[in-house]
Amino acid sequence: MPEVGGKITAAEKEKIDAWLRTRWPHNYKCPICQSENWTLAEHFVELRTFSGGALMVGGPVYPNVLIISVPCGYSVLMNAGGMGIAFGPTSPDQKPVAEEQAPLAPERQDEKDV
Repeated sequence: MPEVGGKITAAEKEKIDAWLRTRWPHNYKCPICQSENWTLAEHFVELRTFSGGALMVGGPVYPNVLIISVPCGYSVLMNAGGMGIAFGPTSPDQKPVAEEQAPLAPERQDEKDV
């Protein structure tokens, strides 16, 4: 589980590095500057659900890993739960984030009726 403040621990960094080694193309070039020099941010970042332009405190968030092109700063977000990194529940009946990830392409009701 991440440290307080979202800092990525050494064990989590190893897990992220291992996950990326099997999925990130070895010579992946930045689409902006064409560099192959990437770095991992020191903290997890989060995406919040949209709430009509207002900040929703206490709402759901999606923890991500931020991968940054060193020369130009172009950034890639990768879902931390999809990498198998579990974030502790905030309530006793909630599962850790990695266990409650929704499928990448959830079925829509209107597509079932076709």
